[in-house]
Amino acid sequence: LTGAATLPTVQAVNIGTQALTANIPSVFHINSNATAAPAFSRGEVFSSNSPNINTFWRMARNGTERFHISSILFGTDNIVRLGSTANEPLVIFTNNIERMKIAASGEVIIKTELVLKSSDSDRYFKITINDKGEIQVVPLS
Repeated sequence: LTGAATLPTVQAVNIGTQALTANIPSVFHINSNATAAPAFSRGEVFSSNSPNINTFWRMARNGTERFHISSILFGTDNIVRLGSTANEPLVIFTNNIERMKIAASGEVIIKTELVLKSSDSDRYFKITINDKGEIQVVPLS
């Protein structure tokens, strides 16, 4: 590029059938509501395929990685990792309510009751802690 050319500022990327004049809901947006049959399975919105042994999807804020999902070779085992790479908790929500938190220190905090399934049968147990700190185990099946 030579001269004093002015390049446009890219504010968003849209892939799919959404009109260019429509409001794009995010900086990177994928719309898979094509009317013709696509070359991938219906409902498949995002796919990543890497020939590398270690594959990462990362999110960063101000250049610092905050969160990643990775598939890596760990010794002789392939593992999938989901986590915060910064010194902050990983919080899991359902119905927009915090249900579980893994603190940066490693503590696992469950905000609601805990239900466990027996490893040798189809029996379930609800585990709660009352205000006195006493653990109660109640069979559910």
